[in-house]
Amino acid sequence: MKKIKLFLVILFVGLMQAASVFAYSTTASEVPTGIAVGPGMVVEVSFPTMINPDGCGYSGAYQVSTGMDVATRKAMLATLISAKSTNTPVRVRLEGCSDRPLITYIFTDIYP
Repeated sequence: MKKIKLFLVILFVGLMQAASVFAYSTTASEVPTGIAVGPGMVVEVSFPTMINPDGCGYSGAYQVSTGMDVATRKAMLATLISAKSTNTPVRVRLEGCSDRPLITYIFTDIYP
């Protein structure tokens, strides 16, 4: 019985640690206020309300994760430019940091 309890405790602790690895936050739906593109296809964006869920060193802009291929970053840049130019709100999923929060997904909120 003690072995079963110990196994369950170890399993629970392991699952809790694994869950924290996949933690992310999604922002409120807003229109981007600024977009910047730098060397190496680094894309940064700011919104009226900025959050910093992972305590990154800088929180004045988000960065599209450079861990994604260039084609994906270009598609995200096009989505952000379109949202800004058409005044369409978007939400972004933040996961981890460079020196700023990293964007891994962009969600458009277009309603009929």
